[in-house]
Amino acid sequence: MPLNRPLPALVGLLLCAPLVARAASEDTVEFLYERAVTASQEGRNEVAAALFDEALTQLPEGHSLRGLALYGAARTQQRLGTPASACAAVKHYQAFIGRADAEAEKRTKAAAALPTLIEQCRSGGAAVAPAVSPKPTAQTAAAESLAPASPASLTASAEVPPTGPDRTWAWVATGGSVIGLAAGGALLSIASGHLDDANAADKRFQASGRTSQRDLEARDAADDDARSSALAGYATLGVGAAVGGVALWLWLREPGGSEAGGVTVAPTPTGFTLGGRF
Repeated sequence: MPLNRPLPALVGLLLCAPLVARAASEDTVEFLYERAVTASQEGRNEVAAALFDEALTQLPEGHSLRGLALYGAARTQQRLGTPASACAAVKHYQAFIGRADAEAEKRTKAAAALPTLIEQCRSGGAAVAPAVSPKPTAQTAAAESLAPASPASLTASAEVPPTGPDRTWAWVATGGSVIGLAAGGALLSIASGHLDDANAADKRFQASGRTSQRDLEARDAADDDARSSALAGYATLGVGAAVGGVALWLWLREPGGSEAGGVTVAPTPTGFTLGGRF
């Protein structure tokens, strides 16, 4: 009888052994992943890449850390800067983009990095092939079907829609030109008013038999004010026109900063036509 007492404990130990082994395995994988992240943050990219790859060999497809490990492995391989590491980065980025649990921001960064990495991989004479998951689950099957099937289709799908050109300085110059022209016109209008005052004072001076000293002084003062305002108005108009020319150049120049191809001049029977890209 006493010999049979250890049997229940032995059976329980045998039943719990797989659970204990699985927990130990998960702890090992998480430890590998944490070591890889630490090495990557410290700039030890070769060590980090090896640790990420080792962790990926042990992480099952549905594990919550697999997507992060794929992205981290691709980033560290990208930093190494060799054709071989570029090929590895392409493979990891492809697998990451095809995952349903991939973060949108990281997916965008991965897609933006792929075209350059593909060219770098090709420069080493290697062929770029889409990443293949060992056994896609039902959760990720639809997402992995979106993964590119060839380098050409990958490049097309990885392109990020271009943003519009920065026209900040063009708008600033346009506003400055409008202000300058408006201010110049206002000063010329003031000069015209002073000139009317000068003419009215001169008429009064002539009507007095050229004896009214007050009308004479008023005429001369109004005439001086008209000359000053007119001079300031023409100068301001000139500045506004010059700034307008700069604004026109900024609007017609190439978005990347080069003037070549931004403005076109074509002859016509009556002169020339000016065209540009806005």
